Amino acid sequence: MSNMIMYNKKSGRRPRWGRDGNGMAGILGITLALYGALMTWLGARARRRTGTAGYFDGRHALGGGAVFGLVTALWTSSAVAVELDTAYRSGWGAAWFGGSVALMSVAVTFWFPVIRRYGYLTNSDLIGRGFGTAARRLAGGVIALTFPVFALSNALVAAVFLHVALGWPLGLGLAGVTALVLLYVQFAGLTSLAATQAVNLGLMLAGLAAALWQAVHSPLPVHPLPAAVRGWQGVPAATVLVWLTMNLLNGLAAQAELQALAAARRPAEARCAVVASSLLLLGIVVASAWLGILVRQHWLPGPGGGLGAFARVMLTGSPWWVQVLVAAGVWALALTWCAPLLFSGAVSLGRDVVRPAEAVRWTRWALVAEGVLLVGFGLLRPGDLAWWRVFGLTLRNAAVVTPTVAFLLWPDLPRRWVLAAMTAAVGMGLGLNLVQGFSAGATALSPMWPAAATGLGVLNLGRLWTDGRRLEGAVTGLLTAAAAWGALPAARALDAVPLAGPVVLLVPALVTGGLWAFRRAVLAQPLAVWEED
Repeated sequence: MSNMIMYNKKSGRRPRWGRDGNGMAGILGITLALYGALMTWLGARARRRTGTAGYFDGRHALGGGAVFGLVTALWTSSAVAVELDTAYRSGWGAAWFGGSVALMSVAVTFWFPVIRRYGYLTNSDLIGRGFGTAARRLAGGVIALTFPVFALSNALVAAVFLHVALGWPLGLGLAGVTALVLLYVQFAGLTSLAATQAVNLGLMLAGLAAALWQAVHSPLPVHPLPAAVRGWQGVPAATVLVWLTMNLLNGLAAQAELQALAAARRPAEARCAVVASSLLLLGIVVASAWLGILVRQHWLPGPGGGLGAFARVMLTGSPWWVQVLVAAGVWALALTWCAPLLFSGAVSLGRDVVRPAEAVRWTRWALVAEGVLLVGFGLLRPGDLAWWRVFGLTLRNAAVVTPTVAFLLWPDLPRRWVLAAMTAAVGMGLGLNLVQGFSAGATALSPMWPAAATGLGVLNLGRLWTDGRRLEGAVTGLLTAAAAWGALPAARALDAVPLAGPVVLLVPALVTGGLWAFRRAVLAQPLAVWEED
């Protein structure tokens, strides 16, 4: 293959598998096939041991080690790809993103005990218990639609690497990752994930170590780094604050992590596992950022940004064992992220939207639907990962974060107001994307922020209206609507203000917090207890 340049550094001769790299391509293909067979065997063994009894909740029998493996694999795979690509462009400042992810993961443990008592399975199930069937189905449908969007990033990393290494078309790489995930997860659901994620994590870390070794010892020429890449100033402070705000907001809807915590044998073990996972994640973030900077030093021309450059550097002048470990690590990077997200989305679709008597069987079919969506999204706009992520966050936060806030603060709020808030927030997100032509970077203000602000604004209106303060509620609703709908033209004047989005969200959030504090302190409003819908 023309993209795979391999030679022996001491003798200068090419290895015995030939000048075109066909032998190395065969070794990589066999490695990935054996890897897939191992994952399938582990998933099938989990089913033989437990059947489908713990398909959704692991029978609440996972120890601290299993929870540690699930959470660490999830967020490590999320951070590594982003760190590598961002550090390639912006240097050490990329590490702030990984730090915000670690902080978000720990923050989840503070509010998880509140929902554990309700037998948590999914966010959409929780929302349905509090606010009815319509809210559950809307939340579950949006989760099912957006989780393949989130899984797309790492699936594309693997597909790009396989394209460079083996010449596979992009669609074939996406389909290969998806098919393997569907194959081993469908056996025993969450129990299969617990049995495979630790192995995936180990291979991913081995691949990261091999990639660092190759980047340090690469025979490629070293290019001088721009000043922004050498230091921390490559990422503006305002962008770091946006990352922090976004990830803390995501903590309210981190369904894949919440499912792992809910499956734990004891809450104390789960909390310790998450703290240990976050500490390890910080080290992995630093290593991934360093790798991105080293790849930038050995820059090779070609498409794909930092991820494409990473593949070319790893496959140029590297020993066979490095290529094998890096290929396995990239494959693991995709599986550790895609598997929990596709499974989580399938549970919301099969169990909460369809809600059949045979939940396991329908969830397996929903898993296939999630895989089809992932491949379809990837082929539709493979070069727009940033837009896909923002689009997914906009809809997911609108349909999940909004009712979750109501669940935690105002569980007695009438269902019609919560459903109205969800519908208005989703509509705002879709409307702003339509106005922007479904393109990334049209303005500095992401639709995610006005959509979330709209949802909170409707909740505030519902709270005031229900409490008999209709004039105050009407004024609050009008002001929130005006601020949200005026956000897009205002963004054109705020292109130099990256914090415009969090500021738009801050206003209704402060009103929400003030109303909650007033009702708890002055009215001593008790928390409601729901019956199963």
